[in-house]
Amino acid sequence: MKNLLIALFFVSCVMPTLAAPRSIEEIMKTPVKELTPEEHNLRSEHIRKVRQRIFGDDIVKPNSQQGKIVFVNAQGKLAQAEIENAVAALYKCAKFKFEVKADKLDGKRPTDRAALACADFDCQVAIVIVADDATPAVLVAPEDRWAIVNVSKLDKGLSSGPLYSRLFSARCRKEIIRAFSLLCGGGASQFAGNMMASSSIEDLDSVQEFIPIDMERRWTDYLANLGVKPAHIRTYKQACKEGWAPAPTNDVQKAIWNDVHAIPANPIKIEFDPKKGR
Repeated sequence: MKNLLIALFFVSCVMPTLAAPRSIEEIMKTPVKELTPEEHNLRSEHIRKVRQRIFGDDIVKPNSQQGKIVFVNAQGKLAQAEIENAVAALYKCAKFKFEVKADKLDGKRPTDRAALACADFDCQVAIVIVADDATPAVLVAPEDRWAIVNVSKLDKGLSSGPLYSRLFSARCRKEIIRAFSLLCGGGASQFAGNMMASSSIEDLDSVQEFIPIDMERRWTDYLANLGVKPAHIRTYKQACKEGWAPAPTNDVQKAIWNDVHAIPANPIKIEFDPKKGR
């Protein structure tokens, strides 16, 4: 009993020390690979706040984003949330105006519905998602500015079971992104091991679900010809330097505004040089 009491006393003394969280100063000095998940979050939040204090929040230049791309959900096999997840991945890569719209074929052939999508949804580019037995997995019509993704063809080789939904949804997200890329000037990437390098439906299972860095530039160049432009996003400090920042609305922005627009203490003097005549 005496030994047990001594052990409990020792644990009660040591546990608070072991459980005491490290300060943000200690966390910032610690190699990232040695941080706990909680410390990772604290580190990221600290960096975000420091960046926000120095540069201000990201803002969009007015009227920089033009045109839009619409993803038309005309099926019920794949949850619309998965389409929205694919679109969110695209927006993270390229700041075009993307929208997801629910729709029905109402007896129309997918190609007939796709042919009317740009006019019906007032967009420059449309990707129609359907589920039928006849349409190929992907159809792309660049001159007509539409593409079709048939999710019914994307469960090929998948057996029912606990992994079916996860694998099927992943295939669909990747194929939706690929269809957009093929339609908008981005074919195969120069980098290997990603969805743009797929040559069959089964390949989608083994490639990573990320958008290679060389795609965004291709989309931007191609879509500019159709009047579609991404949002021009800069930090508040960059916007002040470029001359289009809106008037400051908080203390951080006021400090940045005053710093950027401050008159130099020792301005450059321009003097006439008689030898050069200027």
